[in-house]
Amino acid sequence: VPSPCPRSCFEHAVRLGPLFNILTQRVCAHPTFLRETLSRTTETDEFTRKLVEIYDRVCSDGLTQPIELGILRSDYMLHGAMDDAKLLQVELNTISSAFSGLSPIVAALHRYVVDSNQLLATTESLDASLPGSEHNISGDAVPKAMATAFELFGDPSSVIMFVVQPGERNSYDQRAIQLTLWERYRIRTIRRTLYDVHTRGRLDPVNRNLIIDGSVVAVAYFRCAYTPRDFPSDAEWNGRLLLEQCSAIKCPSIAQHLAGAKKVQQRLAAPGVLESFFDAEQESDAIATLRSCFAAIYALDGEDRQTYVDLALANPADFVLKPQREGGGNNLYTDDMVAALKRMSEREQAAYILMGMIVPTPFDTAILRSSFDRPLIAPVPCISELGIYSTFISRGSEMLYNEFAGYLLRSKPSSEKDGGVAAGVAVLDSVYLVG
Repeated sequence: VPSPCPRSCFEHAVRLGPLFNILTQRVCAHPTFLRETLSRTTETDEFTRKLVEIYDRVCSDGLTQPIELGILRSDYMLHGAMDDAKLLQVELNTISSAFSGLSPIVAALHRYVVDSNQLLATTESLDASLPGSEHNISGDAVPKAMATAFELFGDPSSVIMFVVQPGERNSYDQRAIQLTLWERYRIRTIRRTLYDVHTRGRLDPVNRNLIIDGSVVAVAYFRCAYTPRDFPSDAEWNGRLLLEQCSAIKCPSIAQHLAGAKKVQQRLAAPGVLESFFDAEQESDAIATLRSCFAAIYALDGEDRQTYVDLALANPADFVLKPQREGGGNNLYTDDMVAALKRMSEREQAAYILMGMIVPTPFDTAILRSSFDRPLIAPVPCISELGIYSTFISRGSEMLYNEFAGYLLRSKPSSEKDGGVAAGVAVLDSVYLVG
């Protein structure tokens, strides 16, 4: 069944989607900010360093394709009691924002379960309590943005390439997008790994088109490249660079990928930094709305580093230590965090951020799980994470397209600290609006 979320928090999260599009686009257009923000991280984090090297190479050579596509997902949790909760951002995903294809299916299933079992008194109660069709749109909105970018590329015979991991585990979510792209827009898609791009792709020397297995790539949509595990050899790094050098519209570009780094999130939360990307007079409402969702985040590369480290060591349950990684299972809590902070040098600590713990109030719900060969439904105290999809297309400093693109809810037992759906800890869920 759906899980509760205060109506005011849900509506607030929806409003934030297009604003994070604007912020991300402006951060991408500010190379000095990105380099300065990530400079200390690159000293000890090889993965981030290599991404920045690609970024520097692209900036030096000049952009081949000024248009970029953003498919973002901003993730939030509720801090405090349900009737007085504050919506706080966990992170902003700028690469491989998963589950947009599956989330509407889960929401439709839950609506059927609630309706067919008459769990709510009337149809009016059902419509009022479950987000409507204007919110449950990620299965349509994400392909729509991709199709719009495809049209801007201007070659109807070209393809959208899904850049995927070998042995991809989340292919059904991706296939749902591919199906919509074909059935609604008649756009062909292909699936290739970074290794495939390196070994089978070539650049047209005249127009810099990427041609792979005879097809021109109009849009390169990354569903990998967010973890060092996706780069087992130089071939994958060469494939990533080739994609950035070609004429295809990237989702994300290397700048947009870096804009989603945890260190960028921490820097933007610092006093005055977010404000530097907006007009203080004409965009004051946008600034206030964005800043209202920022959690407490502390830099471990500044003059107050030791103060924050000491605070975390003295109160480990109140903090989480985060590296510059995506994909879940990377954060450090309590004893693990304490051990890491004591072990790491000042230089190594600079690659992490320290975030204040978001403490939601658990609620009881039923989770379908597999126990050996028998599925079991059991009531479990759970917490949820709300993701808001948003899509944008920009050309340089010009925003061509900026839309809210649906939502995702993931729930997990409150006893679990880290890990998501792919790790087998969380489950896909949907929202039941309260208040």
